Amino acid sequence: MPAPVRSSHATVPADARLTPRCHPHLVTRNEALENAVLVCETALADYQAGLLDDAELRRTLERAGMVHTDAGSWFLDIESRHWRRYRPVPPELSFDARTVRRWRAGLRQLMT
Repeated sequence: MPAPVRSSHATVPADARLTPRCHPHLVTRNEALENAVLVCETALADYQAGLLDDAELRRTLERAGMVHTDAGSWFLDIESRHWRRYRPVPPELSFDARTVRRWRAGLRQLMT
């Protein structure tokens, strides 16, 4: 029986990753808000240049003006030049059973 062939190269298990692990950059809240402002500025410039019509501009501004991050959700109020934080639940509110029942009842009413 022939001897097994030895390679000078290290062996790698068949299930080893073929690409390096990705370490995505976590976008901070400020970066997300700044990116949204840049998208809005570009859309306004494109509109002025005749590249977007009214409906396309509104759609772009609406999409870019809603930013969701780990720090919360933000809505851009272009007219007042402010970001508004959306808080469906005040941070000091506890999730007791009575509150949850009341919210569930209120949500069910929204669907009727």
